[in-house]
Amino acid sequence: MELNRIDAAYADQVAERFDAFVAWAIADWPRKEMPLETGDFAGMRSQLMAFVMQRTVDGTVPVGEQAAPPFDAADDATQYLPVTPAPWP
Repeated sequence: MELNRIDAAYADQVAERFDAFVAWAIADWPRKEMPLETGDFAGMRSQLMAFVMQRTVDGTVPVGEQAAPPFDAADDATQYLPVTPAPWP
């Protein structure tokens, strides 16, 4: 699928704002003996743009961000799910 004009403009704006963030982070980095470089942000940039493209092109939500189904007391008598593991024997 291809991006429509609104989605393309949004993706461009995200990229511009990320570039501005990178420029700010590099310029204001307090540890001058270990300076930041543009390449330090390459992984973040690729993940951010992949996220934007996935949301705008596919309209899908990454697996980790899918909303949990609403709680229905009729389905289960308990009001919570136990998430604390049992102690080690």
